[in-house]
Order: sequence, then structure tokens, then C-alpha cells
Amino acid sequence: VALKRYTYVHEGDAQVYGSLGESIDTVLTVYNNELRGGITVIRNYSDVPPVPLFPDEIEQVWTNVITNALQAMVGGGTLTIDIGSDERMAHVDITDTGQGIAAEVLPRIFEPFFT
Repeated sequence: VALKRYTYVHEGDAQVYGSLGESIDTVLTVYNNELRGGITVIRNYSDVPPVPLFPDEIEQVWTNVITNALQAMVGGGTLTIDIGSDERMAHVDITDTGQGIAAEVLPRIFEPFFT
């Protein structure tokens, strides 16, 4: 089901109300094999009501962030996902126990096409 939902292309650019947790869990399910290599996933999902989102785009964001986290955790580690909200907005915090970004590379991470 997750793979079908992940590969489904939504018609148009319509914004819909959706669950942040469900969209992240879809991506985690697709990455299930990579997560078995010594990666522990901790989900701290608060009860956040559905938020307006673009399904394809938000899943691409989660894919990129989770891919980066998995690449940073060579040999295993912990991926922690916190979903919560305050009075005005929802927030998602994704952290990993990887090695981090080298100090000399850090100033360039938002340059287009720099990898």
C-alpha cells in the first residue's frame, strides 16, 4: 500500500489536507530495507490535525531528508522524527546520529547544485 501511495502521481497541483505522520511513514515504508541495516527509528508523533500540503512535494521532501540522514549514519544509528504543533503551526523535526556536515562544507550547503 505504501509503495502504491508513494508512486501515485496526484493530478494537478491541488493542495489537500493530509497527515504529516502518514506521509513520513509512507516514505519510511519505502526505505524499509535500508532501515534494517542497524538503523533505529524513533517516532514521536503528537496528535496534529491534518495540514494543507501538496502530497507529492511533501513526500519528496521527506525522501530527500531521510536519504541524507541514512547516508550520514554509516554503519547504523538512530533516526528520530518528532511531529508536534503550537498554537499557529505544525512542525516536524528530523534528527540523526550521523557524523554531521563538515565545517568547511557547511557554508555552501544552500548553493544550487552543490553536493
